[in-house]
Amino acid sequence: MELNDLIFPAPYAVKDGCLGYMKSEKGGEPYFIKLCNFVPFIASQLIVDDGAETKVRVEIGGFDFRGRPLQTITVPDEKFNSLDWVRNNWGYEFNLETGQTVKDRIRYFLQATAVQADKKKVYAATGWKRINDQWEFLMPGDETHTVCLEGRCGVYGFTRDANLDAVLKSLSLPYAVAPRNVMMPLVAFAFLSPLNSFLKRAQYEPKTVLMLCGKTGSKKSTLAALICSFFGRFSTTELPLSFRDTANSIIRQSFALKDVLTVIDDYHPSTGKDAAQMNASAQMIFRAYGNRVGRGRLNANSEPMTDRYPQGNAIITAEFLPDVGESGTARFITLELGRTDVNNEELSYYQQLAADGILSACMYQYTEWIKEKYLTGDKTGDEFVKYLAGICNDCRKELAEKGNHNRIKLRDRLLDDMVSLHVGFSFFCDFLLAKN
Repeated sequence: MELNDLIFPAPYAVKDGCLGYMKSEKGGEPYFIKLCNFVPFIASQLIVDDGAETKVRVEIGGFDFRGRPLQTITVPDEKFNSLDWVRNNWGYEFNLETGQTVKDRIRYFLQATAVQADKKKVYAATGWKRINDQWEFLMPGDETHTVCLEGRCGVYGFTRDANLDAVLKSLSLPYAVAPRNVMMPLVAFAFLSPLNSFLKRAQYEPKTVLMLCGKTGSKKSTLAALICSFFGRFSTTELPLSFRDTANSIIRQSFALKDVLTVIDDYHPSTGKDAAQMNASAQMIFRAYGNRVGRGRLNANSEPMTDRYPQGNAIITAEFLPDVGESGTARFITLELGRTDVNNEELSYYQQLAADGILSACMYQYTEWIKEKYLTGDKTGDEFVKYLAGICNDCRKELAEKGNHNRIKLRDRLLDDMVSLHVGFSFFCDFLLAKN
């Protein structure tokens, strides 16, 4: 947009590149009163849906007093009236005039420019959503729907145009990079993740995390990044979450990472203070994923805030198991990785596939297969939920009977964890069969 394209509602005007308004005295000529030494305008209104609530944000552009365009900035609705975003984003040289009504007048002018602005729907969470009477799997980079995630999570995204033969050749992954007792649960967990929304409705939402445990040099973070690359292009230096983040931040991000896999990297306390802090974070994370409920909180008006809780699945990398007590330990499955367990040649091959977007293309094909086979024509998803419930019930019954036959008493939580992994790997195999 050019400065000349802006519509200035009366009495607003621009003079020497500065915003102001025309004031008239009785019997005199109107004269210009300056409000600020720049001209702001609303470029677009963003309706942001994070899966729990919808908020409005505005993208604000502007011109300096020379008529040069300023960087477009995004301002949350609650910070719009204060106008502090001017100084914080554009610098101290952009100045407001003095006076009690100056901010109100600029705010009014800004809102008047909104009639020229586009309205955009933005999704701040991934995963399945019913949009325009059709099931869609939301991910950043989608050309149809705008999906924006915060911070390092912006790396998530599918490759949609990869060669299908190359995609399918990548699926020998469970048997190549590391021992099967490590790789098969990891792959099962990855392909379980897009089922989470419907498994929750079937009362079989996964309630565990995978703990990939190994000493320095075992390549646990590298392997976790490789598996997470089914949902984006990740590396050991670019993982979504870390134990250096606060526990509240991790859980908030895990709410947005719906129906996908994430990695919480680097549990390795080096001091007593580190250990206490990381153990507390680990305890909160395990309970959040193990119970799938959020913490009840109130806002400044003492009104209940919307709960936010993990909606996807997580792999945690650690040098040793955290001290979280028996209750916390029951909420994760440990996969031990030795220093010589990873096949470096195979790892390099699959890392290149991940960098080329082949693994994320595979997961895209998988979600498309789920949509075509199970969700086309199922507007509410109820039929798919019923189907999943039947599979989970049968699997649970079979595992319990095998345990009884071998005189092994399986706890309910362990049974549920085994069912989750069985279902994830079963759908992975069904997908392979469907693609010949």
